[in-house]
Amino acid sequence: MSEERSEEELPKLSIKDMLKVVPPPHLLKEGKSKKILEKRVKITYSDDIKEGHILIHPRLAEMLNIKDQLEISVKGRKRIFKAVLNDQIPEEEIRGNSQELIRYGIANNSIVVVRKHE
Repeated sequence: MSEERSEEELPKLSIKDMLKVVPPPHLLKEGKSKKILEKRVKITYSDDIKEGHILIHPRLAEMLNIKDQLEISVKGRKRIFKAVLNDQIPEEEIRGNSQELIRYGIANNSIVVVRKHE
């Protein structure tokens, strides 16, 4: 008899009522932040930088999760450099050795894709 009472006391829910508890898909997707893997930035020449090094703003490096090495891609060619953090340069710009960049065929004030080297 106690089983009959418990079944009677529970309200019966329709499928529509049960689905109201599940959030819509777009709300589930908002919780996940999209991680930026690469960014297009301007590259400029500087003679004060050693070959094999690139100056990058700390915020840009943090956004791209760059700790030690970065990869620059221009016209389908990829080059690997050591990242040197410098907060004196603009955030949307990176700087490299002029002689080295000329040797690689990268013009001053070019737009390049920068990403973390894996």
